[in-house]
Amino acid sequence: MAHGPWPPAQEGGAGPQGQEARRILQGPLSVDGVSERDAALVALAAGREREAHRARVEALTGRSGAAAPALRKVLGEVRTALFAVVTVTAVT
Repeated sequence: MAHGPWPPAQEGGAGPQGQEARRILQGPLSVDGVSERDAALVALAAGREREAHRARVEALTGRSGAAAPALRKVLGEVRTALFAVVTVTAVT
């Protein structure tokens, strides 16, 4: 079964790190209440949930402080790679 950035044992909030990451990604905590470090980590780890939470990931990216420009570049590269995989998969 496919899953997000958290191991299957933590899906559904079973582990404390998974619960915290989900709260950061899905809300209700204001992005301003998230540390720069956590914002960057969750934005990078959003994985398959990135599209479902696109606006939140963008807000977290902006919150990531000095890492924001590099994080935006990495997220852009991830989007490009995902698009390439989907395109190749659709063709084969």
